[in-house]
Amino acid sequence: MKRLATIGLALALAVLPACKKERRDNRSGGGAAEEDAKPVPDDEVPLRDLVANYGVRNFDQINEVMHIVTGVDPRTKSISDTFNQVTMQLPNDNDVATFSGSTQVGVVKLATGYCEVAFETPALSAAIIPGFLLDGKPNAAFAPLGRLALIEGLTTKFWGKDFADLPNRMRTGSVLNGLLDELLAGVNMDEPTVTKKIAKSLCIAVLASSPTLLF
Repeated sequence: MKRLATIGLALALAVLPACKKERRDNRSGGGAAEEDAKPVPDDEVPLRDLVANYGVRNFDQINEVMHIVTGVDPRTKSISDTFNQVTMQLPNDNDVATFSGSTQVGVVKLATGYCEVAFETPALSAAIIPGFLLDGKPNAAFAPLGRLALIEGLTTKFWGKDFADLPNRMRTGSVLNGLLDELLAGVNMDEPTVTKKIAKSLCIAVLASSPTLLF
C-alpha cells in the first residue's frame, strides 16, 4: 500500500491538468501579464495557478466520482468499510491548498478498493478496459497494443476525453508506460495472475491521480 501511495502521488504530480495559457491570461487584467511573463510549459501548473483555478473534490465527491467512473456500487461492504476508514484523511471542503500526503494515502486506499472490485467483476472490467487481455499472460497482455488498450481505457473512462484541461496525452502515455515497466520488472511473464495484479495497480494509480480529484 505504501508503494502504491507513492506511485499515486508521483502520477498525480506528473500529470497535473494543463493550465492553458489562455485560461491564465483571461483570469485577470493586464497586471497579471507581467507576473506571468516567465514562460510556463503547457504541461506544468504553477502552484499559484493551481490554487487559483482548481478545487479538490471533498470526501463525498471523491467517493461518488469513483463510483461513477468504475461502476462499482459504493454500498459494497469492502468499499463502504474502506470509505469509513479513510474519511478523515480526505478533504472536508474544496480548497486544493489543504491537500496533503495523508490525503493522497487515503485516496489511494479508496481507489484500491474500487479497482479491486471492478477488476474482479468481468462486466465492469470489460467496460473499463475493452480490448485488454485481463486474463492473458503478461508477455501477451502487455505487448504494445495491449498497453495502449489498458492506458487508453483507464484514462478515458476515469478522466474523460477531449476536455481542455486534461493532461498531455503523450506525456501521460510515457508516464504510465514507465510505471508499467517498473511494475513488470522481475515478474513471471508467463503467469496469467500477474496480468490482473499489474492492471489493478495501474487502475489505482490512474483513479487516484489529479484529473479524478480536481475540478
